[in-house]
Amino acid sequence: MNILAMKKSFFIILFIFCLLSCDNNYKTEDTFQLIYTDVDNFWKMYDKVKTIQKEGKRVEIIKIEYLDKATLVFKKLIKKDKLTPKRFSNYLKDTLFYNSIRQSSFDFKKDSTTIKNTIKSFSKIYPKAKYSDVYFVIGLFNHGGVVLDRRIIFQLETNAKTKFLKSAFLINKQQEEYLNLKSSFTSTIFHEQVHLSQKNKNRKTLLGDAIVEGSANLLMYLQTNNLPSTIEKTYEYGLKNEFEVWQRFKLDMQKERISVQHKWFNNYGAKNIIYPDLGYFIGHKICESYYNNAKNKQEAVAFLLTEKNFNKILALSNYNGGK
Repeated sequence: MNILAMKKSFFIILFIFCLLSCDNNYKTEDTFQLIYTDVDNFWKMYDKVKTIQKEGKRVEIIKIEYLDKATLVFKKLIKKDKLTPKRFSNYLKDTLFYNSIRQSSFDFKKDSTTIKNTIKSFSKIYPKAKYSDVYFVIGLFNHGGVVLDRRIIFQLETNAKTKFLKSAFLINKQQEEYLNLKSSFTSTIFHEQVHLSQKNKNRKTLLGDAIVEGSANLLMYLQTNNLPSTIEKTYEYGLKNEFEVWQRFKLDMQKERISVQHKWFNNYGAKNIIYPDLGYFIGHKICESYYNNAKNKQEAVAFLLTEKNFNKILALSNYNGGK
């Protein structure tokens, strides 16, 4: 065998190995686990740091007892979100807030069976569904749920709101609307489960962004009959003003997502924004129109999760702002 042939064989073997490694990141619906290690570590750290006044000592405890002990998946989120002991120390001074979510964060572990059954139900509408371990963490309000390195990460500080929520300075009344009620956790976690199985997540345009997120919301709603509490008012507004929202969206939809994403997604508190996250709503309506018109619903779900031509999805949906 000559050197060129040897190199070719080597790269083929390497490619196959990479594919197998990627597949090994996934679990089956019977083997995936719910990992609460980081939440347990958080509260052990919190009990040690909450009464300490010296900043240097606080930072040291947070680093040693929480961030250094983080699971490998949480470590990647720490790096992505630039979570530092100093930042945690500032947030943790609002003991009123953390004390008020403590019990509900423990309740997630008690609800493990419900959470697992919610995630597993995705197979009913998409038999090729992929599964991963789900990591529960307490971060600094950057996400509700997120898929990172083919793992689902569910942040409890943004999903543990109950009627007992209190805050000294972290959360004002307006910001409280952007925290999910604990009762919304099934819809939030199902949305992330859909993302895990999507093969068209690499989108460049705003339209692609809306369809990727909107299809996750559509399937979430079909399966749970529930919306995250943080988006309920956005949907109420969207339904009342659907055609107007659609007309505004059309002006931006073929633009690069990075340039206009701030107008349609995760734009809490932004100026001149009537309601945040209208991109989720309009994407949901496009995908809903396609799904409702499809004769074979299971094939429609597969199409929404795999089709990379977002203009094709829009054309086949016949969506026109609800008219």
